[in-house]
Amino acid sequence: FEPETPFPLDAVCLHAVARRLYPELPRQTIRALAGYLGYSLELTRRALGHVEATAFVWQRLVSELAARGVTSWSELRNFLGTRASAPPRKQKPKYPILPERYRSLPDAPGVYRFLRRNGDVLYVGKAASLKKRTSSHFVGRTSKALAPEMLTQVSDIAVTLVASALEAALLENETIKALAPPYNVQLTPSDASVWYATPAFDDAAATPSEQHRVGPVPAQYSLRPLGALAELIAGASPTPSIRSDAVGVSAMFTPDEFVFLAGWAELAVRHRELGAAGAVHPRKSALAVARRLLAATAAKSDEDAPGETSEARPDRSWDPARVARHVERASAQAYRAYRRARFLRLVYDSDVVFREPGATEARLLRVRGGVVVEATAATLAYAPGQRLRPRGSPPPPRFDRATYDRLRILTTELKRIARDGGEVAVHWGPRRRLPARHLAGVLSVV
Repeated sequence: FEPETPFPLDAVCLHAVARRLYPELPRQTIRALAGYLGYSLELTRRALGHVEATAFVWQRLVSELAARGVTSWSELRNFLGTRASAPPRKQKPKYPILPERYRSLPDAPGVYRFLRRNGDVLYVGKAASLKKRTSSHFVGRTSKALAPEMLTQVSDIAVTLVASALEAALLENETIKALAPPYNVQLTPSDASVWYATPAFDDAAATPSEQHRVGPVPAQYSLRPLGALAELIAGASPTPSIRSDAVGVSAMFTPDEFVFLAGWAELAVRHRELGAAGAVHPRKSALAVARRLLAATAAKSDEDAPGETSEARPDRSWDPARVARHVERASAQAYRAYRRARFLRLVYDSDVVFREPGATEARLLRVRGGVVVEATAATLAYAPGQRLRPRGSPPPPRFDRATYDRLRILTTELKRIARDGGEVAVHWGPRRRLPARHLAGVLSVV
């Protein structure tokens, strides 16, 4: 507002000071510096937090400068007048934590916690080998954008040993939910609800009921593609809502009816059930098609929710081939959620016996009400002496998000064990057992 008036403050750059004092740190950003020096700054970018962090860092830097003989503003100006030494290219990052710390960890499964200097937990991870996994963070270069910033703040590692990699994965989930570390984002869902759909897959609610008894599923629209598929098989007209559900995109990006019908015709050539409009059992036909589609794509992805490729972006123009691909992909992913829901209800009250690949000892997990209440050594010949599930077809148990995530991780780990040559059996009564040979087939799609 007053360009002719000199700026009234004599400002210096905190980053310029830090570059000279700590040239070996992988990052000298305000968050990395604050954490390195023992201050907790949230990942959310807000002015107040940055101002407080700047004040904290400045107070620490004043002491560091004094130790180097810089005690006045003029001396600081002279100090900053010297050119900061540029680190040579391809220099290995030098982290605050001593390499001996992570190299001394046991070569055993467990959960590790990266700690700031003030004891705050930065990150929680699981490992089949604590020594190898933690060392991998500090050796070599990482592609994760936040990793150097986080590792700049790590001054110590706390670990908890467990008996198997599966139990490490379960403990990691519980620890993240209890501590909410700032650098753990994958196990922090944006939607805290769990949903139950109608048998027609056309509606969903957050609580199970006589009408909404298919579940639990992670999102309100998880099973909509199956409902759209069944309606189209029954001969329904491809309305905008049916088309958007069938291809799995927002209504704003729905293909027009002409292009959609052309894509549907391509699908009918590959799947004869789709060409029989007005089928007697459209729901069964839709599930059968979706099951085959999931089996065909299972070998391409081991993840629960594969990321979209560039082909799946809704901002591109539609053509019949792309419509067909989207219907197949959406149906397969919806069937994955449908099958996973059935298995989660199965293990909600069960005894799970497993042996990790290469392990000599089997483990028993007692799951009651969706919670692992006991973990002990066992034999694969174990059989429970009582019925763990009521007879008949009871209503689905009500899952909260914590229970859903816990049992989803359990099924993912059981799938890994079965895939890699281990052994698994799930029991829910004296003569009610899902052995490994059947479980492997179920887990291939959950």
